[in-house]
Amino acid sequence: MSPSLLMLLVAVCGGLMEVQTVPWRDGESTVLVADFDLDDRGEVGVITGNQLNIYEQSHNDPVYSIALPENTAVVDVFDADLDGTADIVAVSGEKVIRIPITKDASVPIVCFLRKNLYSQYTGIPFPGVLLIMRQNTPLVALPCADVLELRSFKGELVDSYPIGMDAAKRLSPGQPFNVWTNQHAQLGNRDALEFRVSSAAIFRPMLPNNALPLPIAESSGRLGTARQQREAATAGPERWPWYPVNATEPVQIRALYARAEAPSGHTAIRIRRIPDGDGSGQTGPVRHFPGLILRHPGALPDFDGDGFNDLLLWKSQRISLTADGLARAATQRTWPIQIIAHAYAPEKARYRAKPMGRIEMDIPLPWYMDSGGTGPLKTIFLHDIDGDTRTDFGCLTDPQTIAIWRFQEEGFSASPDFSHRFPESLDAVVFETDLDGQGRTTIALRSQGHLYLLRPNTRFTR
Repeated sequence: MSPSLLMLLVAVCGGLMEVQTVPWRDGESTVLVADFDLDDRGEVGVITGNQLNIYEQSHNDPVYSIALPENTAVVDVFDADLDGTADIVAVSGEKVIRIPITKDASVPIVCFLRKNLYSQYTGIPFPGVLLIMRQNTPLVALPCADVLELRSFKGELVDSYPIGMDAAKRLSPGQPFNVWTNQHAQLGNRDALEFRVSSAAIFRPMLPNNALPLPIAESSGRLGTARQQREAATAGPERWPWYPVNATEPVQIRALYARAEAPSGHTAIRIRRIPDGDGSGQTGPVRHFPGLILRHPGALPDFDGDGFNDLLLWKSQRISLTADGLARAATQRTWPIQIIAHAYAPEKARYRAKPMGRIEMDIPLPWYMDSGGTGPLKTIFLHDIDGDTRTDFGCLTDPQTIAIWRFQEEGFSASPDFSHRFPESLDAVVFETDLDGQGRTTIALRSQGHLYLLRPNTRFTR
């Protein structure tokens, strides 16, 4: 074997990510991520029609293929009979069924019949939590007309909780049954109206004493549209958008941000410290940083892994509004931008003025022209990819290309540590999660006809 070929093989085997391609039908497929073989690692299931295909890493063909009954609604994965083998538990019409996950085709087992909120469902099967453990016994959590019933697999009623309109504050039908994040629209068309949240209500549900212990999560921040960021600069700190810098104990630290009136293109940052149990807090002075805030609605960066979330900004040279400037911009298909990260200095209670890392890239010019309040990048990733406890940065640099930069002691490298161009445009991010429990994030992206799984390469060495 030639030395050049050997080096190529080493590079391929040691790459940061592996790309796995799975069939997908837009509008007809959905994803179910679960531990299908009870090995403490997650596998990816794709439900298309009434067929569930389960995929493991490095296998483009499914390792399990399970036929679901007609009119199946919600699907869960659980060791229902505690025999050491996982089962598919689902609701099909008024039937609660169980299907053992085996290599051979398994016949659905009808556990019991009960009219429920899913009885008339005729759409695509979707994942949800149907099984809970109580006193080491698996129970089916079945939402019915006005109550959530807990039943044994023989159909025996064990307990019930009101969930109707009159019981809105008695029981939340969210965690641990179905959990989702809802953020108001951050960006619309240029002629669209900008919606603003006029009020918010927060309460602790009055749960029964014997309900499952549910963690009460503190607010994860307040996103701000471009207009809200501009208006915040002249308002009191209670009106500023913010995100948490650290955990809640013993002192919660928030980073308040706004678009500075001057100098133009800068972000104003104030640090607010709120002692536990003290709603007043102390707000520090305004400090300006070149660039505009770049936020991910579900993740915050801790690039140096010190337990404090870092400041992430973007900036670019503005397009000149002269005739020559507009003509030059019209002939370009891309536009250069910079991504800048600033580390939090806990001993000084502020972000450091000197950037901890910087990334330069070119993006499609229409993205830059339509950057709005969330920045010009339509999709960003803020996760630990290589398992070193530090946040890495990734994004789509055009509709078909993803690039990932690892954060290291010296900051970000000049070129991406991983880049891949797909044969088609990507439509959405399906999930971003750690499947193997090793602190490494798997990213799932979908197009019209494929699901692309970007899995951390287990052979990658830092």
